[in-house]
Amino acid sequence: MEIYKNKQYSVDERAQNLLSLMTLDEKIEQMHVENDVGRLAKEVKEGKVQHFFGALFGIRVTHTKDLVALQKYALEKTRLGIPLLLCSEGLHGLGYPNATVYPQNIGFSCSFNDELMEKIAREIGREAHNRGFRQIFAPNIDVARELRWGRTQETYGEGPFLVGKFGAAYVRGLQSQQVAATLKHYIGYSVPENGLNISAGHLGEREIRELMLPPYAEAVKAGAWSVMPAYNEVDGEPLHASKKWVNDVLRDELGFEGTVISDWGGVMMLGWLHRIAKEPWKAGKLAIEAGVDIEAPDYYGYGDEFKEKVRSGEIPMELIDRAVLRILKLKFRLGLFDGNAFGNKKTMRTKKSVALARKAAEQSVVLLKNDGILPLNKEKRQKIAVIGPSANRAQVGDYSPNPPHKDVISLYRGLKDKLGEEYVLYARGCNYFTREDEELAKAVETAKQADVVVLVLGDNSLFFGGVGWGDDDVKDPVNNGEGFDVTSLDLPDAQKELFQAVKAVGKPVVLTTYAGRPLTIVNEFENSNAVLQAWYPGEQGGVAIADILFGDVNPSAKLTTSMPRSVGHLPCYYNHRVSSRGAVYKKYGSPEQPGRDYVFDSPKAFLPFGYGLSYTKYEYAGLKVRRLDDGKAEVSVKITNVGERDGEEIALVFVKNEYADFAPYEKQLKGYKRVALKAGQSKRVKIILDQDAFSGVDKNMKRTLIQGKHTVMVQDLKAELFL
Repeated sequence: MEIYKNKQYSVDERAQNLLSLMTLDEKIEQMHVENDVGRLAKEVKEGKVQHFFGALFGIRVTHTKDLVALQKYALEKTRLGIPLLLCSEGLHGLGYPNATVYPQNIGFSCSFNDELMEKIAREIGREAHNRGFRQIFAPNIDVARELRWGRTQETYGEGPFLVGKFGAAYVRGLQSQQVAATLKHYIGYSVPENGLNISAGHLGEREIRELMLPPYAEAVKAGAWSVMPAYNEVDGEPLHASKKWVNDVLRDELGFEGTVISDWGGVMMLGWLHRIAKEPWKAGKLAIEAGVDIEAPDYYGYGDEFKEKVRSGEIPMELIDRAVLRILKLKFRLGLFDGNAFGNKKTMRTKKSVALARKAAEQSVVLLKNDGILPLNKEKRQKIAVIGPSANRAQVGDYSPNPPHKDVISLYRGLKDKLGEEYVLYARGCNYFTREDEELAKAVETAKQADVVVLVLGDNSLFFGGVGWGDDDVKDPVNNGEGFDVTSLDLPDAQKELFQAVKAVGKPVVLTTYAGRPLTIVNEFENSNAVLQAWYPGEQGGVAIADILFGDVNPSAKLTTSMPRSVGHLPCYYNHRVSSRGAVYKKYGSPEQPGRDYVFDSPKAFLPFGYGLSYTKYEYAGLKVRRLDDGKAEVSVKITNVGERDGEEIALVFVKNEYADFAPYEKQLKGYKRVALKAGQSKRVKIILDQDAFSGVDKNMKRTLIQGKHTVMVQDLKAELFL
């Protein structure tokens, strides 16, 4: 028996042995992902295979039989029997029909519950494993810095510390099921020029290391098995050709030992988009030199001409062997050679996964405003009018399963199930972008018949999943998701008109926004009795929001992306340099009394990172900070629930370096903790900060401890720590 087939040997020994037996053709096959599963299956069946592949990508139920057949072919009919690596999406649920759909990341991060993230990722891994998928293209640990960008919804917010915690939790959960996580998009993808996807990112190295790199360091430390470079370029250098960032920093500095897989067509873009390689093989040479092990999809950079350049010695064989060895190690680590190459027929969605989706939705929805109207009283048997284009469309966000399953619940359905159909009225009112006179009139009449109006407005998202899931056939344009970027964060005019018409009826209005990015809703906020930011809350979103509206769930979520007053206020993230929000004059004005800095406005966010209301109130007192012997610090604070309802509070710890060798940030989140408190209960909460909380990037681009005074902030409390 060859060493590579013997489980008694180590992963390294087996991979080295198999590599030594492979031809160049077999090696190059391992460096590709096939996207057209049906075509490859047809070629195999007809005996006309031009190129076999090391990995396959599947998201459709029609792929199921073909994936199994191709895996059998790889194991039984190829010379060395090297199994395929089956890949799929899993951003907020497995990207496959009938999978559980969890809240989109931008909302779920508002839970500040990375423990729940790990449990959810474990379920995503279980469902993936059941269908034979052994690599998932997630988590997305881009740091949200440009809100016009359509992929903002895929991120865990604007704070690197929180993004890193959620990314690491996802890695641990997914990989516990022998499914490889893929960190994306490395690095600086989330600050595209003009907010346009794949545009150049304007970042200095220090900014990358301070803001973008920490989540990757955290997720690599958690053991991530794969990384995907970003499409974009940074300082003129495309990431798919960046030896510095992909090899020197990711591997040598962070210690990453897994595979690097290109984003879809990322190697090809080195030619037609970035214009740094005229011929395909030259794009491949740049990518392999940078350390990109796998090209997705198909043959382009690592194609036949590339192969000939390897044979001639123009591209060193050592680079091919380096890449293939990493690929083989991953396959051995996943157990693909040892009976773990196929899925099973076990159920995908389970009671457990659905319960997790519901809990995640409950903890994702942010209460932004409440004049006392919420929670509604179920005993009054009031009539609720649910109005708006998303009232009966369960927007779940991009990278969702396609087609949907029947249990994705809209808010209209959630309220009907809770109250009974006779107490819930419905009107669409308008489409997302287009008005309809008849629908608008119907909405006004529906509002007149109700005691309370719940207006459900927001974005229209798409990519893989449907354009919202529900009974109404809405065919308006998409304005959120990959490749769907915008110039305005306002509600569309049709929805603004609907809001004004319904508001004029005179009934209490609860605005609920389904959106993948913070919207500029200052006017609507001020003219609503209550406002809920629902994001894209997943398959159980309608149930969770109905429970929040009626107080069966006490909202606890806090914003992880600051909400701007207008597009002109971008960027508005909280973790900015001290000098970046009108530091000199600080005389913000209005047309009646103009000021300096912004002449007619304040540069501050409308609602900041960490903002979020509850149906109870919490008081903080007695903030203490002390150094520990291991270089860490302990922060403790007393939190009291002074209201009449039980709830969960999220304590956020921010640190400000008062002086440093390079301009410090206003403040940065460095710790958090969810705390359950019954009405009237007090707890002293302790949060440990590691040394990194008091560190920065020095002139040599290395993280180092910042000496001097550090201010630790929790709510309105401050304490000083000297290092």
